[in-house]
Amino acid sequence: MLRFYPVEVYDGRVCVTDQPELAREQIKNGPVIGYVGENADNLDNWSGIFYLVMDLDAVTSGYLELVWCRYYHIPLTIIRTEQWLIREMKKEDASLFCHIHEETGEEMVFGHQVSGKEQREEYRELEERLRIAAYIQNIYPVRGFGMYVVEKEKHPIGLAGFEMEEIGGKSRITLGYYIVSQERRKGIAENVCRRLLEYGKEEYNFCDVYLRIHKKNQASIALAQKLGFQLWMPDPVTSDVLLFRILLT
Repeated sequence: MLRFYPVEVYDGRVCVTDQPELAREQIKNGPVIGYVGENADNLDNWSGIFYLVMDLDAVTSGYLELVWCRYYHIPLTIIRTEQWLIREMKKEDASLFCHIHEETGEEMVFGHQVSGKEQREEYRELEERLRIAAYIQNIYPVRGFGMYVVEKEKHPIGLAGFEMEEIGGKSRITLGYYIVSQERRKGIAENVCRRLLEYGKEEYNFCDVYLRIHKKNQASIALAQKLGFQLWMPDPVTSDVLLFRILLT
């Protein structure tokens, strides 16, 4: 079997085949999905093919876009609306991270204090590019989810997404977000978080999600409550931080 499925958003196509050797030939020219069928005993035959399905119904438009983006190293769009979109990071987003450092007043770069504005900016840009490159390589393909960039009119305006953190001796899913100051009070953070919670439930079957908020951050506490989060407990590590939880039922 050899089929080509269209990836309309990129005007391309992805090969789907049930023949491992043919898949290894096709992957030299473009993205490939291996169709294993119900025979999971032959997975060793598919070495070098990273995307396998047991049912052709799993070859959805979203899955095709994922395979295409991974092959061509394109940031995957997670959520798209008329006003903004949420997408994976790219190295060019380093300037956004530097801007966030400026707004939050952070002065630590590579674990030490950096003096001088120009020197701080130079080191920060390099640090963020390296950090983003490592994140793209190690987090998205392995975990499937992570922190994303919020983009409005093709300009990055913030970060939002999920991380795995140890809380109370267990690995738990936490939601994080940051919208740059000039884009606040427009309802963006609330809408982004709502859509992400829906996405986490639908795509990854998240049952509960946690938020860490400083106890003096009344704006974030109000937003958490509006989203349906409830106070769970003080952070066992940092007394100034409160933990909120939402059950996704």
